[in-house]
Amino acid sequence: MIKIANLEKNKEGNIVVKIMDKELEEIDLNKLYDSLNIVSEYNRIKNIYTMTIENGEQLYNCLKNVKEDTDTKLDTNKSEKQVMEANRTIFNYCSAIGMYIDIIEKSLSKIDKEKLKEFRKTCNELYDTELEYRFFVILRNFVVHYDLPFTAYEKTLYGSNIICEKQHLLKFKSWKHVRADIEQMPSKIEIRPMINKMNVSLTVLLFDYLYHISKKVIEAYEEASKFVIKYDLKNPCLVKYKSIEEYKKGNVNLCPIDFEGLQKVFDEVRKHPHINIKINNISL
Repeated sequence: MIKIANLEKNKEGNIVVKIMDKELEEIDLNKLYDSLNIVSEYNRIKNIYTMTIENGEQLYNCLKNVKEDTDTKLDTNKSEKQVMEANRTIFNYCSAIGMYIDIIEKSLSKIDKEKLKEFRKTCNELYDTELEYRFFVILRNFVVHYDLPFTAYEKTLYGSNIICEKQHLLKFKSWKHVRADIEQMPSKIEIRPMINKMNVSLTVLLFDYLYHISKKVIEAYEEASKFVIKYDLKNPCLVKYKSIEEYKKGNVNLCPIDFEGLQKVFDEVRKHPHINIKINNISL
């Protein structure tokens, strides 16, 4: 059994639960929950995006720290660990990139097949125009199915370096269009300068995904606004209980409705450079 309630602050500043007199209609609750699914979907993808960016930053810092190591003494054990750490972080970064794109495609395939086509069009445009994007997308296949890219540690008078050799990469037969790019690179490929540009492309994909789900986010906002107006709520909460007797004893479960999360996603939609929203008498 369910009652609708409002979370309010008393004079002491404590949160109290105010049970509303109006009976909750199940159809309203179902419509609200269905519309709020898009919030969970977006948050899941944004979390994967954040994880991917952080993996890229870890890789960048790993290579940067080695580059700035001016210790002239060669420590074989230390250098082996640094090569291993570089390979670990690039594996994590490339794997996360593949997962990120795949999860977005699966999400859009459930929402609208045409939007999935549009998203893939954006991916193809990035592949055609951004060397860093196509390099890392195919490098993901290299590290998952073939080998790790960093093969050695180099120390010179000017610093240290973890080496990614062009000839080592070219042994992989499935580089597709990226093979021509790699053939034009130096014998020792610098991975670090590519990371920030790749992260920009990953951000472009997040904005593209947000654009494609914006209609659903707006619909959820409208549905939530109707709900709070109809039941005269500001901070809605569901009070669930097994029976009237349990309810009278106070044996209930409180389930807040996450309108704050919806508001955050809605605000991101409003800030999107390619989206213009006209709001007519709806508010949370």
